[in-house]
Amino acid sequence: MLRVRQLPVSESHYVSRLTRTTRDATVRVRTMIVLHSMRASSPPKIARMIYCSPAWVRRVIHDFNRVGKDALFPDRGRGRPLTFRPRSDTRRSTWRSLAPKTTATRWGAGLWTDCVARW
Repeated sequence: MLRVRQLPVSESHYVSRLTRTTRDATVRVRTMIVLHSMRASSPPKIARMIYCSPAWVRRVIHDFNRVGKDALFPDRGRGRPLTFRPRSDTRRSTWRSLAPKTTATRWGAGLWTDCVARW
């Protein structure tokens, strides 16, 4: 039967505390797998308890035995690269520089045509 290696007390307390305090669902499920394996549950039984495949349970246990507690945290990819350019405010700043400097001025038809002509 596949089981987690013998853990020091500090590491088992860390895994137990992480199960209760994490907000990441993947980390919580992985720590539950490790804790159930420490209590001598078989991978098919653990898979039935947490609704996943026995192969994934075996993979998590193997990774934990090989890497340690770093195996509990998933490697998140960077994701898809950006497909747009950052927005440039050049047009908006141009309109601001063309706008009249006084706040009391009303935008009339003549003022608009002057600004558009300069732009």
